[in-house]
Amino acid sequence: MLARSDFITDPIDMRRQPTRRKLLQVGWSGLRGPTALSNFSYAGPLTEAVQLGTIAIPTGKKLVWDAPNMNVTNAAGANEYVRPQYREGWAL
Repeated sequence: MLARSDFITDPIDMRRQPTRRKLLQVGWSGLRGPTALSNFSYAGPLTEAVQLGTIAIPTGKKLVWDAPNMNVTNAAGANEYVRPQYREGWAL
């Protein structure tokens, strides 16, 4: 059995806790410290590079990627992996 002294008994100072209004004004990111290493500005391009490597394997070529248009410019067959044709009845 645990003794009462095993538990933290100090009350939480509610004056130091952020209010709901403060959370909305500042946003969650301002209260949590530095940006995480796995944020989307890092993870998005990394994921894109890994997926392009996966597409490059069956084509056997070094791919030239046009990011704004989302297509491969030097291997026409690679674009079928970027935007595949879905069976009838299925769509994104």
